[in-house]
Amino acid sequence: MSAAGEHPTEASGVSRQLRGLRCGEPSFGTQVGDLAGEVGQPLAPVEPAGLVQRTWHHRGSWSPSSWCLDLAVEVSGELVGLQALEANDFAKIRTVDSGSWLAVHARGRGTAVAMRTAILGLAFDHLGAVAAISSARVDNAPSLAVSRRLGYIENGVSLTDSPTGVVELQHLRPFGARSAIVTRSLTTAGSSRGA
Repeated sequence: MSAAGEHPTEASGVSRQLRGLRCGEPSFGTQVGDLAGEVGQPLAPVEPAGLVQRTWHHRGSWSPSSWCLDLAVEVSGELVGLQALEANDFAKIRTVDSGSWLAVHARGRGTAVAMRTAILGLAFDHLGAVAAISSARVDNAPSLAVSRRLGYIENGVSLTDSPTGVVELQHLRPFGARSAIVTRSLTTAGSSRGA
């Protein structure tokens, strides 16, 4: 998977790509609506209008110090998820946070690992990030598994409000140097292609 625009990668005959969200496309709302129905399962449902609003909010509030890049995730031309990379006070802290949604039918095929690997490659290799963090609900085992597979370790728990009420968030940070994370990410993504 490539984080550099429209360049897909192939793994086991499957084309995966990250691309900018095209909110003006007539099919965007429908695609996100279809995706949102699946994404929240088995956790909280995701509202399609909320996803679109969130994307427009990120675009409208973008600044050099605080930003969120939302990218579409496509597998063989089908929108199956969203991958975000965000930062606050990036010029000083050089730390990014990532978040994603992936449709249930697209899980278990290495796509989530490829998504995270691509976005970390963009952050470290092209934007000059020096650290990455992530978090997920404590009951979101698939998301936590992706983080652990890429070398993240637990870094505390906090409470946050969600559409279903107050939930616990597990915070994670990479273990070891940045180069170890990227190397492990690329190795892990490569090994998932053969599986």
